Amino acid sequence: VGANLGMYACLAADLGCTVHAFEPTNVVADQLEDNVARNDADVTVHRVGLSDKALEMEADINMNWAANTKRLEMVHGDELIDGGPLDPPTAVKIDVDGGELRVLRGLRNALAADRCRLVYCEVHPEYMADLGDDHEDVAAELRDLGFDVERIDERGHQYHLCAEK
Repeated sequence: VGANLGMYACLAADLGCTVHAFEPTNVVADQLEDNVARNDADVTVHRVGLSDKALEMEADINMNWAANTKRLEMVHGDELIDGGPLDPPTAVKIDVDGGELRVLRGLRNALAADRCRLVYCEVHPEYMADLGDDHEDVAAELRDLGFDVERIDERGHQYHLCAEK
């Protein structure tokens, strides 16, 4: 979730995993699809973001090669799984620059299921605060879903959580 250019998606596909990559920013999703094709990776690219509610939103996309406002489509994650086209995940990687808690809440049913055993989440406290969310709630949400949570890495103003069942 927040696949960006798909480095981890391509690696997981190379290991034989079924991979669904979510990237709502069209210019990034174009590059993701190109990367998937160049690596002959079996990755399904979804040009939407995941959240706790379906909506279209304006977002300021600030990357080295693109700084402007884009319209992004967000979908409720569990709606894609509960009676939808996707199978429940066994592992989830999240890197969404502030929307971490909203992604977790949108995937609550899928993550609570015994099938899901692993979540890696990059947490951005400053960006979360801009959205009115508290970064401490990410670990609490994962624990509430039955995961043991460990903080495994820090880089500047962000850190990574590894959550396992």
